[in-house]
Amino acid sequence: MTVHQLYLQLRQDILESRIRCTEEQSLHVASLALQAEFGDYQVVKEFRNYFAAEHYVAQRLLRRTGTVYVKDKLPALHSRLRGISEAEAETRYIMV
Repeated sequence: MTVHQLYLQLRQDILESRIRCTEEQSLHVASLALQAEFGDYQVVKEFRNYFAAEHYVAQRLLRRTGTVYVKDKLPALHSRLRGISEAEAETRYIMV
């Protein structure tokens, strides 16, 4: 439970830009959050609409790169995490 609470707090801190990440780090942790929330990427989710970008990356990154860029990039990163459990995805998120 403590790990999950830490994950949620860090996720909120990143979204609210209290913790700043590089673009690469932001997209990586966002893909881990998708894995924790949705599990393995499914081909039917390829339409970029299975998540709201603003729930996974900070507004400053969305302003800089654009929502379309994030919606294109995250599914590819998410698909590489196949087989990772929710708990493992949250732990990796914390580690990053």
